[in-house]
Amino acid sequence: MSRGLKNVFMLVILVTASIGIIFAYREAAMSARVQFDINNVIQEKFPEENFNSSFSKEEMKPEDVEKFRKENIIIDKEYVAIFAICSIVISIILTYSIMSSFNKRNFRETFKNVDKVTIFILSVIILSCLGVYAAMYFSTDVERKTEEHDFMDIKDVITRKEDVTEGVVVKNKNINLSSYDSNITIDEKGEYFLKGELNNSLIIDAKDEVVLNLEGVKIKNDKTASIINKSENELKINLVADTVNELEDGGSSEYDACIYSLGDLVIDGMGELKIYGKQRDGEGIATEAKNITINSGIIYIESVDDGINAGGNGGLISINGEQIYIDASGDGIDSNKDLIINEGTLYVMGSSVSMDAAIDTDEGFTMNGGTLVAIGTDMLETPLKESKQNTICFTFANKIAEGTLVSLVNEKGNAVISFKAKKAFKTLILSSKSLKSGDYNLYMGGKISGKDNLSIYLNGKYEKGEKVKIGEKDLFIISESITNYK
Repeated sequence: MSRGLKNVFMLVILVTASIGIIFAYREAAMSARVQFDINNVIQEKFPEENFNSSFSKEEMKPEDVEKFRKENIIIDKEYVAIFAICSIVISIILTYSIMSSFNKRNFRETFKNVDKVTIFILSVIILSCLGVYAAMYFSTDVERKTEEHDFMDIKDVITRKEDVTEGVVVKNKNINLSSYDSNITIDEKGEYFLKGELNNSLIIDAKDEVVLNLEGVKIKNDKTASIINKSENELKINLVADTVNELEDGGSSEYDACIYSLGDLVIDGMGELKIYGKQRDGEGIATEAKNITINSGIIYIESVDDGINAGGNGGLISINGEQIYIDASGDGIDSNKDLIINEGTLYVMGSSVSMDAAIDTDEGFTMNGGTLVAIGTDMLETPLKESKQNTICFTFANKIAEGTLVSLVNEKGNAVISFKAKKAFKTLILSSKSLKSGDYNLYMGGKISGKDNLSIYLNGKYEKGEKVKIGEKDLFIISESITNYK
């Protein structure tokens, strides 16, 4: 091959490799994934009591933002491989071209000397490493979209407590939320009646107990909690009969729940409450080391993290009625202290993909009454033995698919509890006043008739599907308050 053709051939390879590395750079930049869990970020980078020395509570410096970005982005392995291959090809061609040009000789003559071969190899290695490093470094500097949300600078991610202003302080006991275009604050004790829509936060900062009567309200804030009780006094929310109330939050905030309370929280009434907890790693309902009591109402919760959470040093969560439906991407119900279920119908779903559970407590939970269907993934917490009502628990070898009809059938062939799985699960907790001592079978599939209450069917007429086995057992015996098969 003539020298001219060789040069053309090497030029083509050089251009091709360059295009390859540019393509890989572009794709890596667009698909690099932000690797952070907001809760961990807050605890690790921004704890309230002791901020990391490289981050200031009062001011976020540009270099700190850049450091955070670099620490929390990775490149897919296939793009690293493409960077490496293309960098090696380019380095070989460039190094050979330079050395042969200086020597004015062909390949064999150029590398006849051992020292020159060593220089060539080292040059290729150094240039290849620099090429890979440069490509990876600059690709992480491109702003992009992640699977779930836009990547944002850390100073835009977290809304701090001090950033949530009081807005308008209201004194009127009858509040039309539609009249306000900012946060509104209640700073006096008493009973308030609310209606209308608000695209900001309702803040409670009173020196005594406050009662909120919700009469068909819609409260949405895309940066922080929709209802915030900044006071350590009790907040009572009454759901007025025959009304539907909706709460929704967003963004990421130190008030990390749709309803966030620093005091005890009580929910009562015969109305309906829909909660959409959309903060990053945010909860539906949360307190800091305070009690949560739900006495009545129809409550529907969707949350990015836990559905109901009594955090901090823990608080008691008490469920006394009526209907509660929780679809959480974290724990369904999480108490850093304990949980007592006395009455009501509960369908609780924890995450279908992580180590979170349907129910997770530090000191245990007690099942005294009501109906409970709780499904999760890997972790299963059974009720305490002093519970007054029978409970049966299952851990399956494989996930049960979303949409599956599940029925617990007694020795008479009657379905005691049936439910339709709203997400895939591996763990199951069932409890009902109809769950007596005796023999039971568990079935998947089939058909059920009867009243659908939160996708739960009680005592309906059941046409049997496929019998379920746990290990070699398909007969499950209840002889004490808590029975666990795994």
